[in-house]
Amino acid sequence: MKKLCIILLTLFALQTTNLLAQTDIVNFEAILLDVTTITVTGGQDISVTFATSDDYNNGFDVITPVTTVEVVALLDWQMSISAPDFANADGGGDIIPINNVGVWAEATGIHQFGVELICNYTTITTPMGLSNTDQLFIDNGTGNNGDAADNAFNLNWEMGSMNGSMNPNSMFSQVADGTIGSLGTYNTVITLTLTTL
Repeated sequence: MKKLCIILLTLFALQTTNLLAQTDIVNFEAILLDVTTITVTGGQDISVTFATSDDYNNGFDVITPVTTVEVVALLDWQMSISAPDFANADGGGDIIPINNVGVWAEATGIHQFGVELICNYTTITTPMGLSNTDQLFIDNGTGNNGDAADNAFNLNWEMGSMNGSMNPNSMFSQVADGTIGSLGTYNTVITLTLTTL
């Protein structure tokens, strides 16, 4: 009986101790935001000089430097490209239609075209002629999320070559027919737009 009383007293003491315990909480929040960046890492400034009849008649299908681009995205993505027409830096309102510029891509990262990525413009003979409105350039294939090691590209530029979906008329004929109103220096800014899916 004495042992039973000791056990009961011990249990009662433990219950009394538990009754004095208090609790509180800590609110812990984790916020996962989308990380989507496109970075031009080289070849930001492109310059082409038309100085001979061959330049005007055949254009340039190889322009150096190429533009190197890296994409970092937690989610799958697609890239669009657009640019306004070239404006004459000397004023006067003359333009060069932007579809005289073409671009094609090489995948230099782990993700490749035909697998993780889709691009219909991957050779010197099949560049995309640029437009004033966004055009889909690189799309998601089997899953293209990843870091810069996954998504690295060379963008190869052409001008006046009449390849792919570029302007089918030579720069010579465009100057001759008045489409390009004057000689001089012309400028534009090309925009790469990354959109997560």
